[in-house]
Amino acid sequence: MPESNEFHVIIIGGGLVGPALALALKKRHGIRSSLYEIRPEDYNPGTNIALAPNALRVLSHIGVYDQLLPHGFCYESVVVSSGRGERLASYLAGSEKEYNFPAFRVNRSKVRSVLLAELNAQDIPIHYDMKFSSIDEEAADSVTVNFEGGISVKANFVIGADGVHSKVRRHLFPSSVAKYPNLFGVTGLLPRNQLHKSAAATPLPGMWYGQHGFIAVMPSSMDGEDIGFFSTLSGPDRPRNEWEALDTKKDEIRQMLIERHCDGAWPELISNICKSAPGEMLNIWPFYVVPTLSRWRSSNSRVIVIGDAAHGITPTGGIGAAVGLEDADSLAYVLSKIKQGCDLNSLLYTWELHRIQRVAQVVQYTAESTKLRRPGESFIRQWIKEWVLWAKLKYTGPQAGREWLYQYNAEDIVGILKSAGL
Repeated sequence: MPESNEFHVIIIGGGLVGPALALALKKRHGIRSSLYEIRPEDYNPGTNIALAPNALRVLSHIGVYDQLLPHGFCYESVVVSSGRGERLASYLAGSEKEYNFPAFRVNRSKVRSVLLAELNAQDIPIHYDMKFSSIDEEAADSVTVNFEGGISVKANFVIGADGVHSKVRRHLFPSSVAKYPNLFGVTGLLPRNQLHKSAAATPLPGMWYGQHGFIAVMPSSMDGEDIGFFSTLSGPDRPRNEWEALDTKKDEIRQMLIERHCDGAWPELISNICKSAPGEMLNIWPFYVVPTLSRWRSSNSRVIVIGDAAHGITPTGGIGAAVGLEDADSLAYVLSKIKQGCDLNSLLYTWELHRIQRVAQVVQYTAESTKLRRPGESFIRQWIKEWVLWAKLKYTGPQAGREWLYQYNAEDIVGILKSAGL
């Protein structure tokens, strides 16, 4: 329990966004926080994820970018091809010249391990096996969060960074339940020396958009020798325990890949990956989206949701982690202004409005990407899709019209608040 005169923030969720917020609060603004994670300390699974330049910018702000670099693969250009292997175009997913940062492919568990190590170095506590129960918002300047087992903790703010199935969001908005968009991902990993010989003449990272599905192949280690891939498939929703059971059925997962990508139309590189990737490295990942929220905070503004808890979006745009990290970095600055005595409601309203507008743009961008990845197109629709991809990338040039996405700097919240007179 913090002393009554100490500004203290409770963060529910120890994934990526929660630790990033804690580090931003401590290292950039001198604000104390404590993290509470539902899972045990040794739980740290993860698949490969993309970190766009705007994500790396936040990780640089909180001082962990250099520590992360040895654990993943930096790249700039991504080649886009048809499912038949015909090159359509390429675009910049990152650029030192244009955005000051590359794009980065890395296992999520590595990112989290680097964040947790920095939490430890900064003496920021994280409490494990803490199952959120409820929140009491009785005081004007504080809030109490309750955990199972009779544990209660009081602080100035509670931040819900507890993921797409957020319990904190359900506390604020009981009817806000994440929806399954009939899409799931299959991911895998294999060494470069097991790729088909055609890989020697195939630029990686690459994405292939076919009539019956989508697949991307991307190096995920610093030396480029670990090759990850992910395919977007469609199918009905299942209860959580059935998704977990399916994830253990590696032969069944492989058969899904073979049915989509081994019909003779796909390049040999793709078919070989689906057939030969080690079974233990195959995983399944159901996508979920959070219905649009009109606000991200409680009526007295003492409880706030960020990251997937506020705006879980499908990972088809490769930008979900970045947007959550933006939330954390920008919110840390706002909380520092509140600590200084500035008007709480005006600050949080301005920040919230800015972030909701930003996320709306990202959701639209992601929806367009999702549409391109959906399988089951007719031959004519597939031909139109390929033509649209080619024309759009040719018209927009190397940056593919994504400057607004990758150039974003969470520190811009400073100017936004000033322009609002705050």
